[in-house]
Amino acid sequence: MKKQTKKETHGETTQSPQGKETTNYSTIQKPDLDVGFRVLKESDAPIDEHDWFFEALTRAGMPLSVQIQTYSVDGCQIWVGEDDATKEKIVACFDKELPDSVFLKIAASAPKKAVFFEDAVPSKEAGLKVYRWFKKLSPETEILVLAPSERPEKMPLFGEDPFRRQVGGNHLMTMRYQPMDFFIKYGLRSEFGLAAMSYLKYLQTGAPEELDKLKQYIDFIDAAMNFKYRQIDMFVEQFENEYVRDTMIHILLGNTDKVRRRIEEMKNGGQKTNDGQ
Repeated sequence: MKKQTKKETHGETTQSPQGKETTNYSTIQKPDLDVGFRVLKESDAPIDEHDWFFEALTRAGMPLSVQIQTYSVDGCQIWVGEDDATKEKIVACFDKELPDSVFLKIAASAPKKAVFFEDAVPSKEAGLKVYRWFKKLSPETEILVLAPSERPEKMPLFGEDPFRRQVGGNHLMTMRYQPMDFFIKYGLRSEFGLAAMSYLKYLQTGAPEELDKLKQYIDFIDAAMNFKYRQIDMFVEQFENEYVRDTMIHILLGNTDKVRRRIEEMKNGGQKTNDGQ
């Protein structure tokens, strides 16, 4: 099996809009032998950005088999993926408060997708300026903006990174996406998180007491949902019209398909929409 190699190619030196020189393009080559999987090594960028580019590919709906190239603009690392079949490109930069030159360079390349963190711009006004550049230079580009809370930091802000250690075992450390990371980012309620953790612990240890814990947390979830339903009932009781109450319940429970059907019904004038009708 031939090892995958990384080839460095140096393009022409160009001037950025800020007058700074831009050089050093590097391409990650595919292996000569297609072995059904890929192992990528990028010496110039931290591994967390490497992983995040593949996360960006997934979120943007791009294939993971893209040809990958990296280059630098005014000290910022730019990631480019090109689909061999369609020649469509995705371009990403994960740095904070990017200089104008980065946005202009990416917009001028007219990618299908462009990925940035929300804090790539210092203000809403700056973000509007970037949006206008893309509308002018590459109106077909879809911009994907990620939350700053998801940023892959090189070092933890305070002391040791808690996601790199586990007390009382190591089963969570072997997971590609740690449960606590998921719970924090998506604001999962505690009873759901505890239930999931008990189930994971049972999978590792097979201890019956973990199933007892899981059962208790599921009971908590039932209690919380029952409370939610009671509160919803109290809210919708103020509407005299049964159709209005029923529609509001579907909205508050997230029954989106039923709400969409109700919208069509109301557009067609087939149902009452106000108590006074």
